[in-house]
Amino acid sequence: MGTFRSNLNALFAPDIDQDIVLERFAKLTQKNWWLISEFIKLLDRGLGPIAESGAPRLVTQPVLEFLEKQWMQRIQ
Repeated sequence: MGTFRSNLNALFAPDIDQDIVLERFAKLTQKNWWLISEFIKLLDRGLGPIAESGAPRLVTQPVLEFLEKQWMQRIQ
């Protein structure tokens, strides 16, 4: 998850199983690199701005729900 942390300045909240989330992301994007790129852009927006302190943003359940809702609306 170092890449996730360094590229998005984000971490998964302690109550989130990152393996399940990443598996779900892979299914939603069909492992298509262009779709993955678009999905990451949505995730970045859903996480909100990076704090001036540089503290990592957290991928929480509400962020994941927002992301999936936005993604499903986009592909319909």
